Amino acid sequence: MPQTYLRGCVENLLEIYECEWVHQCKSSDKNKKFIKGLKTVNLKYGLTQEKIIRYVQNGKLFGVLLCNIETLEELKPTFEEFCPIFKNTMVSWHDIGEHMREYAERNKVFKKPRWMLIGSYFGKEI
Repeated sequence: MPQTYLRGCVENLLEIYECEWVHQCKSSDKNKKFIKGLKTVNLKYGLTQEKIIRYVQNGKLFGVLLCNIETLEELKPTFEEFCPIFKNTMVSWHDIGEHMREYAERNKVFKKPRWMLIGSYFGKEI
């Protein structure tokens, strides 16, 4: 797992759930001040695993990482039964397969698009 590897490379790594972070940001003046002082760093190009570790170690990278992820083409058959990436996304009638369309019609559900947790082979801006 990437986080296990990162923990082994970085001393004093703090890991918390998003809901805990949101609560801390709302309830602590110290955290509010800290967040206002953060600067955005664009690391979009030429970012390697080694650079990420170095940035975390020297304090240049903190917090959230926005990235695109996808399953390698050669691994897709391995995940044919159960997609490896889960995401919340808007799903409309045209996004579902024939089997689920029949089910929705028969049970009179899914009349308009809605947010759903789905399995996928890719994630954009995760």
